[in-house]
Formats: sequence, C-alpha cells, structure tokens
Amino acid sequence: MTDNSTERLHLTYEEVDGFSRELARRLKPLLAGRVHKLVAVSRGGLVPARIMADELGIWEIHCIGAHSYQGMRSGELSIYQDMGAPSERGELVVLVDEVVDWGRTLADLKKHLEASGYEVMTAVIMVKPHRTFEPDLWMDETDRWIVFPWESRESADL
Repeated sequence: MTDNSTERLHLTYEEVDGFSRELARRLKPLLAGRVHKLVAVSRGGLVPARIMADELGIWEIHCIGAHSYQGMRSGELSIYQDMGAPSERGELVVLVDEVVDWGRTLADLKKHLEASGYEVMTAVIMVKPHRTFEPDLWMDETDRWIVFPWESRESADL
C-alpha cells in the first residue's frame, strides 16, 4: 500500500519554463562564453536543460542517464547512460537537474564528470532544505514532495 500523506507541490510547465529561463539568465554571466554544452540528468533534467539551452543560445545538450530513487525512497546511484570524455581536459559543462533532495545523485554525477576530465557547474530548479550538496545555482526551495508536470503518472502511485 502506498502512503499518499506527503504534502505535494505541483509545478506547472509555465512555472518550470520561468524557473529554467531565470536560471539561464543567472548562469550567463558566470559562464563567460566558456560553455558550449549542457548536460541533462535524465529524466528530470531534460526539460529544464532544453529551455535553458534556448535561453543561453547553446545547441549541444548531452545526457547522462542516472537514477537513485525508487518511488519516494533513495537508493544506490546507477548510471545507465554516460557521455564519455571531454574533447579537451577542463572543458566546462553545466550539469542540469530538476531537484536536489539530499543531493547525492548530483554530487556523485559531478564527481564522475570531473574524474572524466570536465569542469562542472551545477544548476537545478528546486532544492530541499535538508540537502547535503549545494548546487552552484538553484531557483526555489521547498520541503514538500515536488511533482513536475512531466511526471504526473509516475507520481500518481506514490
């Protein structure tokens, strides 16, 4: 049986679009023209990364497939799609995800990309107050379970 007692925050596409565009505007001066690709954490970072790329004028969006959640429970990180080594060591990329809960997934992916030779900045839409990893940039904070518009079916059974 599923526990549906957790208070939820339902975001709309319009809210995600606004957060993503503002995140990109805040990132732009920090990047100083050095970033030519974004790295979306699949699946949650795909939509924000696409919106941010548009705002930043970046054509390359790469994907790193990873998950550490099963339902509302955090588990071991699994990388099922990697992006390979950079074309030149120290290449700066922005790792984009939708939320930092505890932050283990993003922290581990950042370490993984740095070990591959990338310089990594992190950007997320939402963070939780109990996080143990601080992304470089984020837009809003909540302690509620966040339901993004692209995961309505996924969250229905939680």
